[in-house]
Amino acid sequence: MKYNNKNQGFTELGRFYLYENGEEVQYCRVKFLRTKHVQVVKGSLVDSGEFEDQSLVKEEPIDVQEDIKEESPNLEASVLFTAINPDGQEIAVENLEEFCALNDLDEEAVKACLNGEQKTHKKWSFKTA
Repeated sequence: MKYNNKNQGFTELGRFYLYENGEEVQYCRVKFLRTKHVQVVKGSLVDSGEFEDQSLVKEEPIDVQEDIKEESPNLEASVLFTAINPDGQEIAVENLEEFCALNDLDEEAVKACLNGEQKTHKKWSFKTA
């Protein structure tokens, strides 16, 4: 068993690589022993212990659309769809593949939800932007 810097016990479920800005970046799926929460974390953060169980972090919802409008009022937001997590928090999604990898979701199942073929996927729901 391994521990992060917050003394949260976890196990590594596997490592994989994604390309970001033309470079190969290692990611790791970890499962926290206390909460059973599974999340994807950059491999370098897992190695250093500089990450925490996101299921325990309470964050205020951020209106991504409003932030984009304030920063660049002449640019259109490139949001593909809105995801609603099991806790009811809405998340604006710009990159389906990255979003699915970070949240351990199946791309085809998310697309089926967006097309109206199924209602939810792993307790997540989705609506087009």
